[in-house]
Amino acid sequence: MICQDQFITINNIQLRYWRLGNSGSPVLLIHGLGGAIEIWQHNIVALAQNHQVYVVDLPGYGQSDKPKCQYNLSLFTNT
Repeated sequence: MICQDQFITINNIQLRYWRLGNSGSPVLLIHGLGGAIEIWQHNIVALAQNHQVYVVDLPGYGQSDKPKCQYNLSLFTNT
């Protein structure tokens, strides 16, 4: 594992994320459907040399909570 798993709770859903890098502009990496944080393991170190990199497991994926709900766009946005 490249980074330590960290967790944050948003709207009662616990999300796993990684953070690497302390300078430069922030970069957010989001996996596709069926993916998880680990798909970015070969990119995060290089990006973190010049950026603050954040990678998140979306709700229902990886080690984030998997709530019993309808998985639609409103789950992933603040609408």
